Amino acid sequence: MAFFLFGAWKTLESHRAKVTTGREGLIGQTGKAISDLEPEGQVEVRGEIWRAVAVGKSIREGSRVAVVEEKDLTLYVRES
Repeated sequence: MAFFLFGAWKTLESHRAKVTTGREGLIGQTGKAISDLEPEGQVEVRGEIWRAVAVGKSIREGSRVAVVEEKDLTLYVRES
């Protein structure tokens, strides 16, 4: 019985956990602009280099960025 309760508890716990992989896992991640984004350029997020588009104003190289969307292997970022 205790094993069943433990398994049920862990199952519920895993369903509540925040997604950390795939498209959903990128949203909200922070990184650094490795080129100027005017509006397109490149950013480094989680140690990977991505093609990126600045949302709103241009972003200068070296600025911290936050991912707001991912579409077709392009990150849409804002300065953070």
